[in-house]
Amino acid sequence: SNMPPESVEVAKVTPRGWAESEGIQPGDVILAVNGLDCEHISETEFKEFLKERPLTLEINSTATAKEESAVDTSAAAGAAAVTLTATTANETPKAEGAIPATPQQEEAAGAEEEAEADRASAATKIQAVQRGKAARKQAEAEKERQEQKQAEQTAEARKNTQTETARQEEESRANAAVKIQAVQRGNAARKQAAETSKAEKERQEEAAKKEEEDRASAATKIQAAQRGKAARKQAEETATARKDETARREEESRANAAVKIQAAQRGNAARKQAAETSKAEKERQEESAKKEEEDRASAATKIQAVQRGKTARKQAEETSKAEKKA
Repeated sequence: SNMPPESVEVAKVTPRGWAESEGIQPGDVILAVNGLDCEHISETEFKEFLKERPLTLEINSTATAKEESAVDTSAAAGAAAVTLTATTANETPKAEGAIPATPQQEEAAGAEEEAEADRASAATKIQAVQRGKAARKQAEAEKERQEQKQAEQTAEARKNTQTETARQEEESRANAAVKIQAVQRGNAARKQAAETSKAEKERQEEAAKKEEEDRASAATKIQAAQRGKAARKQAEETATARKDETARREEESRANAAVKIQAAQRGNAARKQAAETSKAEKERQEESAKKEEEDRASAATKIQAVQRGKTARKQAEETSKAEKKA
């Protein structure tokens, strides 16, 4: 059973034939024919070799190894690799006590031996050619395997290179995106800061304008009051020393109020120049403005008190004069 290119197992043996005489049994495995492994030849070549003489078979035998005049064997316990050689087409084992051959038989045997020698030489050449073919086939298969392996390695290296290139490109795109986002956040922050600064500046300018208007209104009122006071002072030059002292004190109060107002105006001018200062400075300026406003309110209260005093004294004088006339 089985045929090359595999090992050949003997299925049956012809009774009283050459194979049986050499001890070949069913189940034995033919490993090689004429020196060529069965795995390296075709079924057709195997059948042709079986017809050739001399015929050499290498068999893995399950029988006990034996040695005869036309057989070389090497055995191991339980199995044996046996090499059998048939030199003629009808070769059979020699029987003990055989009759010697005649001269004609010996001559025919010599001719047969020469022909067998020629066939053996031709078989040897054929075997050499076949071994060369087998070796070339094996070398070509090895070369093809190496080329396939090299191609696979090249493809793998190319794939790794492409993967690394793609990874680097992805990292570059990610870094570029991060930079773009950072620039955009910076632009947005600067825009927001600029808008906030502009709004704060406008608010401060509006507050400064209102403070300036308030100071102008207060100055106008003070100037009117001063003009009135000057007129009353001229009318009261003949008043008593007490009146003069009172007038002097009132003048000092007005002078102090004017100084405070001037100081407030200078402070407001300084605050206007420093409109873009820090929050702490702004709070300090607001506190100072609040204090100045309180000072102005106090000064106004004092002026009103002086005016009420003058009015009361004037009414008292008029009442006194009216009483004297009565």
